[in-house]
Amino acid sequence: MKWQVGVTLAGILVTGGMMKMWSQPRDLGAENGNLRELPMTPNAVSSQSDKEAAYIEPLPFIGSEGESVARLLKVLESTESIEVITHEPRYIHAVATTKLMKFKDDLEFAIREGEEVIHVRSGARIGISDNGVNRKRYETIRSAYMEASK
Repeated sequence: MKWQVGVTLAGILVTGGMMKMWSQPRDLGAENGNLRELPMTPNAVSSQSDKEAAYIEPLPFIGSEGESVARLLKVLESTESIEVITHEPRYIHAVATTKLMKFKDDLEFAIREGEEVIHVRSGARIGISDNGVNRKRYETIRSAYMEASK
């Protein structure tokens, strides 16, 4: 009887984690170009972070704001594991899905008035550590974005 309760509880925890993994977080978005804070866990990176270990460089404008956003969208849409969910004039939300385990990570891009950069936040939906996956994915996106300008 005890093992059945343990198995049932484990099933509930796994199912809850899976639901969170597939559910879009409710606190996404940007306010005046400011993306939400990073979690305390080391599974996210941001160009607006004060934490050195979690900081990444924003994307510089290449051309106008509109040209830069179009270039970024082209890179995102041409990446097999990324789906653009929301595209607003100064905000983009995309979801990256890992190949093996199908984990979902949220990528957000925002433009703050008066700055000629596109800020980024990339974070895992579940787990404590992402083994650097969000940083590596962003560096790949950044590289493709910069190459597209040549």
